[in-house]
Amino acid sequence: WVDSACDAITKYSTLELEEFLNFVKGYEARQDNFYKSTFEEADLDNSGTMEAGELAEMLQKLGIEPMSHVLDEVIREVDDGNGELEFKEFKHLMDLLVVREGFTSSEYDSYVELFNHLDPKKSGEISDEDIRTILKWLTCSLPEAVLQEILNETDADGSGTISQREYLRCLRKIREHELELVRQALGDQEQLPKEQVTHLFRDLGYVLWDEQAIAEAAQEAQIQEDQ
Repeated sequence: WVDSACDAITKYSTLELEEFLNFVKGYEARQDNFYKSTFEEADLDNSGTMEAGELAEMLQKLGIEPMSHVLDEVIREVDDGNGELEFKEFKHLMDLLVVREGFTSSEYDSYVELFNHLDPKKSGEISDEDIRTILKWLTCSLPEAVLQEILNETDADGSGTISQREYLRCLRKIREHELELVRQALGDQEQLPKEQVTHLFRDLGYVLWDEQAIAEAAQEAQIQEDQ
C-alpha cells in the first residue's frame, strides 16, 4: 500500500507537504478498499453484515490472530448488540486492532502509561534499555538472545530508540512468542498441569509474564486445572 500510494503521486524518493497529504489520502483509500473487499468476501449472502462468530476465521486468513479475550472485547465495543457487524462496525474493529496492536483497551492504556513514565520529556521515543526496564516491571524474563531478536525486528533502523507504536509491537511480539512456546511445550499431550508448564519454562530460562497467553493456550489444549 505504501509503495503504490507513493508511486501514484511522485516518481521521486522524497515528498513535499502537499504530496504527503495526497499520499495519506491514497493510503487510506487503499486501506478502505481492502477492508471492503475483505468484508464482502465474508458476506456470502450479500446481506451487508457479517456474523461476529465468523470474524475470527476471517481474520486468521488475513494473518491476524488476536487472542480470544481481545477479539471478544472489540466486538462488544463496535457491535450494536445484534450479533452482526455492518461494514462501518467492521472497519472500526479493524482500526482498534491495529491501533492497540492486538491488546485490550485496559492493556493498551496500562502499557502506554508505562511508556509515558519513561518518556518524561514527551519525545515520543524510549531506548532499548527502557524496554528492558518495563519488562522487569512486568516480571517478564526472556533469554537475552530472544529479546534482542525481537528488539532488532522492532527497531528496524537500528537507532537504539523505539516509538510508542514500535514499543507496543514489541510487547505484542513477546506475547506471541510466549503463546507459541506454550503451544510447543504442550505438543501432543492431552493433559498437563498448569504448574508444570510454569516450571518447565523456568528451567529453560523463561519467566512467562502473560497469564492470559498461558490461559488461552491451555484452553486450546484442554490443560487440566491444578487440583
